[in-house]
Amino acid sequence: EKDADSISSINHKNHLEEEKIEDLDEVKITEETLIDKVNLDDALAVFAVHGLGGIVGIIGTGIFATEKIGGAKGLIEGSSSLLIENIIMIIATFVYSLVVSLIILKILDVIPGLGLRSTESEEDAGLDISDHGERAFIEDGAY
Repeated sequence: EKDADSISSINHKNHLEEEKIEDLDEVKITEETLIDKVNLDDALAVFAVHGLGGIVGIIGTGIFATEKIGGAKGLIEGSSSLLIENIIMIIATFVYSLVVSLIILKILDVIPGLGLRSTESEEDAGLDISDHGERAFIEDGAY
């Protein structure tokens, strides 16, 4: 009977792990859908990890904060002020990051030789050739 309980416990743990993976897949699918809709090139999923993770954490803090631990009441303890402040902070950070990034990108784009995008013909020829002046793969003629 002890072995049956152990097997049942292992099966339950495996089921919980599968649920966690499915939840992460759902977050990833949501992030990928968002990235596709705005046509953002995020090959390393930086926004998914840091952006969405930070937003979820900040909103969660506004909901679950307890006065005994952090000195502020969250939504569960009956105060919505922390949640509202955190949402304002998310919006302010997004706007600030967007404006500063656009300014920096525009400055880089107007500097000769530092264009932000490669031309279609450079992409067709291969960026190894246009950016580095060499071929990366034997199939492309590299030695």
